Amino acid sequence: MEWKNEYSSGIVEIDNQHKQLLRLLSIVDDEVKGDHRWPRIHDSIIDVINFARFHFQFEEALMRLYGFPDYEKHCKVHQQIIVQAENLVANTLDNIPQDDVVSFFVNWQVAHTKKEDQAFARYILSGAQVVACTTLPQI
Repeated sequence: MEWKNEYSSGIVEIDNQHKQLLRLLSIVDDEVKGDHRWPRIHDSIIDVINFARFHFQFEEALMRLYGFPDYEKHCKVHQQIIVQAENLVANTLDNIPQDDVVSFFVNWQVAHTKKEDQAFARYILSGAQVVACTTLPQI
């Protein structure tokens, strides 16, 4: 699994995080193909899910900061991805995952990056302004 320029959002930190997700997915792929034992593969899949959670929180913070109009819709997609990933892990507890597990992660990563993430990046890069804070928290 290699990074392709077509995955680029144009936001360096987002792209770096997407590259890290691909690196983590490559580890899972290598472990599945290398017939590693389930606990090792499971740990690597959990690493992917945990990093995805961090990454989604980062993206969602940027969306809130810039007032992205499709924020709620994008967040729902993030939630669905995490639920699907957790269900996949739970369903494979009895069996060592095969290529379909890796395919699931790669497909959502590539599809989500090229569709939803690039849409919000275009919004930000088109000149979106940081949303003004109208109320300050009380100290």
